Amino acid sequence: MKIIDDFLHEKDHQHICHVIMGERFPWFFIDEVVEPHQMEAKEIDNFQFYHSMFDEYRQKSDFYELVRPLIHAINPKAVIRVKANLIPRYSEIITHGYHTDTDFDNVTAIYYVNTNNGYTKFENGEKIESVANRIVFFDSNMKHSGTTCTDQQTRVAINLNFF
Repeated sequence: MKIIDDFLHEKDHQHICHVIMGERFPWFFIDEVVEPHQMEAKEIDNFQFYHSMFDEYRQKSDFYELVRPLIHAINPKAVIRVKANLIPRYSEIITHGYHTDTDFDNVTAIYYVNTNNGYTKFENGEKIESVANRIVFFDSNMKHSGTTCTDQQTRVAINLNFF
């Protein structure tokens, strides 16, 4: 696992924040953060908003251009998936459930768009706090779980899988 703070130039980070957290960025509702058998939270809390930018070997959104500085800084051999996640504030921290993003070996990265008291929790007990412009890289076979936050309106992160 590798954690890097201040991953992008501040100008690039601020641009991503401005667009993704702006009123014109399209978010889509999904009623399943993790599959029900992986869920630690109550079923009613198993939802989030997402925006798929790259998946199934192709660009899925014009907003993929927004994350080019992120892709460039990572410098992957090949991108598998890029997805932005937005989880609304709750009155308590809710852990959704341990999972892996893919069923084959690659690298997972989580880029934190905003600072909040939510975190990424790993099955081995490690926690990575949600700090704006922080990225964490880890083997895709490491089970992890996202959480809600209580101190901001939303917890926003960009999830990437790549070779």
